[in-house]
Amino acid sequence: MKQTGTPGEAVTARWSRRTALRVAFGIVGAGATALLVRGVGAVQLLGIVRGSARSLPLLLAIEAARISCEVAATAALSRRARERVRPGELLRIHLTGYAASVFLPAGRAMCETIKAAALAPRIGGAHAAAIGATSQSLALLGGALVGSLGVVAAYLTVGAAPVTGAILLYVLTAAAGFTAVQVACRRRSIGGFFGRRFASMRAASASFHEALAEIPVVPRAALSIIVIERALQALEIGVAIHAVGGPLGLRISFLAQGVSLVGGSLGDLIPGQLGAVDGAFALAAPMLGIAGAAGVAVAVLVRCTQLAWMAVGILASFGGRARESLPAAARTAS
Repeated sequence: MKQTGTPGEAVTARWSRRTALRVAFGIVGAGATALLVRGVGAVQLLGIVRGSARSLPLLLAIEAARISCEVAATAALSRRARERVRPGELLRIHLTGYAASVFLPAGRAMCETIKAAALAPRIGGAHAAAIGATSQSLALLGGALVGSLGVVAAYLTVGAAPVTGAILLYVLTAAAGFTAVQVACRRRSIGGFFGRRFASMRAASASFHEALAEIPVVPRAALSIIVIERALQALEIGVAIHAVGGPLGLRISFLAQGVSLVGGSLGDLIPGQLGAVDGAFALAAPMLGIAGAAGVAVAVLVRCTQLAWMAVGILASFGGRARESLPAAARTAS
């Protein structure tokens, strides 16, 4: 008779396979980045990044505004979160999720999983799962809406070129993804999977659907905030382009964001999207009015901004663990 492993061994084997896959993708991303840097010239790239470093404080401020929008969107989605989670704690939870989204493969999904797990003890597993699933779908819908402006900007710049088609394909895929997540979550026959994914404590499917029913399919307030967050992303990339010597304007900003969305989606499984976003900006550089090296420099500037906030998120996660280790009376007093 064939012997089967214990549940613990199965989990370990799954974890090992995922780790190996992540390492493999990481190696691919690092290799692609190295080839890209070699192609545009490391010395030239370093000189452009140094010359544009003065823009980092502004980029950091814009990224802070984007993170604040994510916090506000979560608060808008859930009255429980507003009532039971203090603003500072909600910010800490989002910073922790942000750190994961920057570094880990499939960053947005991992971010929502981490946020849901942190919110669950405070608002309940089912409600945390509902927030996580809804936030995931809103990220897709927000990307599709603002990405549509990237399609318009690309068409006005280069006409019916491949980059226009690529951004349009992203918009259609993101819109379809939003629909798929909503259908999967709200149909009781398959929604339990999402409840288990976003709530590590395996919230009951019925409770998950009851919590999800409290959130509209398209929550207007939260969606508006997410659209603003995406617009801030376009502004951030536009500032980075101007910092490396490119033109400044709405058309260039939204075109560049469309390029970033396409590159990010193609490199979603690569840690930090190494090589994918950088390569996308290098290819699109002539359309953005900059040289190839400057295109890579734009990606480097944005990544440096994200890494700085990732470091803040890591520190915030340690602060949360230290707080949770305190006795209940001490936490209440603080």
